[in-house]
Amino acid sequence: MSLKKLLHSSQTLDFYKFGTSSYEVILSSMANFTTSRDQISRDEIWIMEHFPVYTIGLKKKISTKIKLPFKIIETDRGGDITFHGLGQIIFYTLINLKRRRIFLKTYVRLLENVIISVLDYLNIDATRIEGKPGVYVNGKKIASIGLKYTRGFLYHGFAFNYKINFNHWSYISPCGYHNMKVIDLYSLNNEVSYDTTVDYLITIFTDLLEKNGKKF
Repeated sequence: MSLKKLLHSSQTLDFYKFGTSSYEVILSSMANFTTSRDQISRDEIWIMEHFPVYTIGLKKKISTKIKLPFKIIETDRGGDITFHGLGQIIFYTLINLKRRRIFLKTYVRLLENVIISVLDYLNIDATRIEGKPGVYVNGKKIASIGLKYTRGFLYHGFAFNYKINFNHWSYISPCGYHNMKVIDLYSLNNEVSYDTTVDYLITIFTDLLEKNGKKF
């Protein structure tokens, strides 16, 4: 696994920055972390980019045998097919949701609100679309959400498009939605850096999670 470096700590969260990482290695690490943790372990957020890969969730509508430019990996998160690669901010949330007394649907809405709030701060009008988890700008997807919930614990999280290669998305229907287009932050505002965007996400995520969850 690539270097795991503590980036920031709040009252109840530890944020770690990784280098560019293999999806398969991180998937295994998240599952192992979640299986081995107990009720007093601190929640962690893992932030990274992935080497290019297509991943398919539990609602898959597409065969893993189709020909794509990069490897296809079946995973245990919700949702359908998506692409991960350089220029995305991958924000994995390894959370004891039961301890925080937050329902899963409420948590999905919280993640959407984090992204919408960051974009609003940058004067970008972003919305959600009912029945299609994620965040959209002008009907185009800028962030995808996929989660795995087990024994009260949660892992996976969201992928935010900062500056992506749109060609990699042209081979698929993102998240299984026909004719769905994607967009990135750089196309909308090229003045904010990748690291600054990460800082905004950390700040707003911490604020919303620690205000909405049970205090402990």
